[in-house]
Amino acid sequence: MNEISTNTLAIRHTAEKSAEAKAKPVDGGNVQKEQAQQVVAAERAAAEDKKAEQLSQARLDQAVSHMNDFIQGEQRDLRFQIDESSGETVISVLERGTGDLIRQIPNEDFLKLARQAKNHEPINLIATNS
Repeated sequence: MNEISTNTLAIRHTAEKSAEAKAKPVDGGNVQKEQAQQVVAAERAAAEDKKAEQLSQARLDQAVSHMNDFIQGEQRDLRFQIDESSGETVISVLERGTGDLIRQIPNEDFLKLARQAKNHEPINLIATNS
């Protein structure tokens, strides 16, 4: 199980414990102390999730950079990048001499759809000529 899943389970467990504590008639001071501890635990779990996500993104960026360096040494007609708007990995095939774009995977139409989906915008799958 990865770190994010483990932390998500910890947050759920903490939320369940908090709900149980609210349901039990216990000494008010103990309930407040337990709830404060649960809040601190949930905040720590959320911070760990964010750190793991940032580390994952840094590793992805590093891998893309290494692939670009490798391809540049072997052949200068491929470029790897991450489309920031959609989060998709993009591979561009370039003409070696001119740098002109020959092909892009995925193509711009797909990237546009991915951006719209990410932004919860309506997606038109049928082209209309106007």
